[in-house]
Amino acid sequence: MNQMAESPMRNPLTRRLITVPATLALTVTLVVLAPVALPLMVIVDLLRLRPRLPLVRGWIFAIAYGVLECAMLVVVAIMWVVSGFGLALKSGPSRRAHRALQRWWVGRLLALLSSVLGLRFSIEGVEHLTPGPLMVLGRHVSLVDTLFPALALSDSGLSLRYVLKRELEVVPLLDVVGHRLPNYFADRSGTDTEGELAALSRLASDLGQNDSVVIFPEGTRGTEEKRARAVERLGEHHPELVDRAAALRHTMPPRWGGTFALLDAAPEADVVVFAHHGLAGLSGLRAILAALPFRRPVTVELWRIPRCDIPDGHAERLEWLFDLWTRLDVWVEEQGASVRSAL
Repeated sequence: MNQMAESPMRNPLTRRLITVPATLALTVTLVVLAPVALPLMVIVDLLRLRPRLPLVRGWIFAIAYGVLECAMLVVVAIMWVVSGFGLALKSGPSRRAHRALQRWWVGRLLALLSSVLGLRFSIEGVEHLTPGPLMVLGRHVSLVDTLFPALALSDSGLSLRYVLKRELEVVPLLDVVGHRLPNYFADRSGTDTEGELAALSRLASDLGQNDSVVIFPEGTRGTEEKRARAVERLGEHHPELVDRAAALRHTMPPRWGGTFALLDAAPEADVVVFAHHGLAGLSGLRAILAALPFRRPVTVELWRIPRCDIPDGHAERLEWLFDLWTRLDVWVEEQGASVRSAL
């Protein structure tokens, strides 16, 4: 039996009775300890010859993020009351209000990343985002890169639906707003693959001209160890793809089940790829703190692929996806070479 289904955290009310107070308590703790912790962190940063104070920046960002999260939870609680205590949450006006809130939150979060942590980024190719419907495939190496589609698609007038990993339900705001909008929190355990693919098909089955759905085919933030394990698993069932997967230096081998389910459910949707460079190696807290503040700008580039260029057959589509990911991997390598040559 699926252990995730048996967990008390699978019940939304139980989960939020834990995660919301925990978020509030953690935020209050960070604020209360700040007068003592911040001077100590200044000393530690300086002793470690880090004059740009990464530990201090990290603490300040954590406080700001916690305050933003708590404030947004109050807002969504008010929206629940205004919607008739939840009765009209799925209505058109309610969903538009939640999408507007989502865009505002993404903007504030990116502003915090910029002002406190030094994030600089540019997105090229936004003209490729219209018209819809769109299937958006993103490279995934950091939590930050999940924000770029939300920003660009919203600013282009497209509503977006995310395929998120179920573990993110422990983040209260993502949990609440994510379930009020047509997103899907996927179970990556593999215990019910058919049920997961059917849910993804339903997510994309009614995409209109102003809709998009976002998925990260790599499934997880890539590391050398994860990449090696993914190649090994691939060899157990698709040995013909092992050499291609092993040749990828900067990306994880793409998982195709969810992507193909979405493509089949939305036969009129073109594909847009969110390629980016500058966030590699920031998959863990220690790596992020070591990199603060961000010293190099992040480059995001969008590629649009017409649906007529995407094959229908499974084998041909699999070849197409690996061709696309090889192109993405080469692009990341070229971007890195360009940055190194400019130093």
